Amino acid sequence: MSQVSGWDGDGPPDTGHRSTDIGAPVEHDVVRLKRSLRTRDFDGTEEVELAAGSEGTIVFVGGNPPGYLVEFGDGAGGALAIPELCREDFEIIWRCPDDRGKGQ
Repeated sequence: MSQVSGWDGDGPPDTGHRSTDIGAPVEHDVVRLKRSLRTRDFDGTEEVELAAGSEGTIVFVGGNPPGYLVEFGDGAGGALAIPELCREDFEIIWRCPDDRGKGQ
């Protein structure tokens, strides 16, 4: 298999699909922000900045055109923020296996 553009080997284990023709993002894909982003934290109480290059997991895909809720962790196993992103905001660095993430 070929790698997703920009995937550097860090992140989830090598159990997903990594391809240059990856199609639309689906739930459980791991993504990397292309630019920094100011948003509210998970509780909505504080503003946080997610740096360009921050990695998160798509937890919901919906709408037309699609929007993507992406969970970014706090480094201690909790959710830091779950902003809604557009496809242009991120690149996929790890592809969810075909039997997960679709139709959920």
